Amino acid sequence: MTLPVETQSPETDPKSVARAIVLRKLTHAPRTRSELFKDLKKKNVPEEIAIEVLDRFTEIGLINDELFASMWTGSRHTYKGLAPRAIAYELQQKGIDRSLIDEAVSVITAEQELIAARKIAIRKLKSCVDQSPEATLRKIVSALARKGYGANIAFQVAKEVTRLDPELSIEEQLNPEPLTDLN
Repeated sequence: MTLPVETQSPETDPKSVARAIVLRKLTHAPRTRSELFKDLKKKNVPEEIAIEVLDRFTEIGLINDELFASMWTGSRHTYKGLAPRAIAYELQQKGIDRSLIDEAVSVITAEQELIAARKIAIRKLKSCVDQSPEATLRKIVSALARKGYGANIAFQVAKEVTRLDPELSIEEQLNPEPLTDLN
């Protein structure tokens, strides 16, 4: 357990303590500048020292909120199926600047958003086998809403997925082969 900066021995440099805290936090996982600043405040590091240390770590590239936002967006959309709105909220909670958030989530296209929503809806559909059509639709819309999808996309995808023919594969129905010109 680390003692607060002011209770440590006089020979301990607060800047060294701050650097050690930041390095330890960055070793476990990438962090935003805001998160690290809060961590330093909790450890009673003086604000001017915290800012100086964070500026230096930013200067050498160990703290990069733009890269963090980009990586977070890709990961949360790809692996959790989150919509841009939900990802933006998470990044905001992590202290990322609004302009960086907008830039990071703008890489998710409408098509990618629909594909991710369909995957979530299909997973939910498989767990609603013995449900009424209304209950299935409601559960799919709710699942999509929890992932940050707006009502329009949620209802569109839920209706699309609940109309699937159980005799055909889901992939064939959602991504039909383009019609070829017979002329």
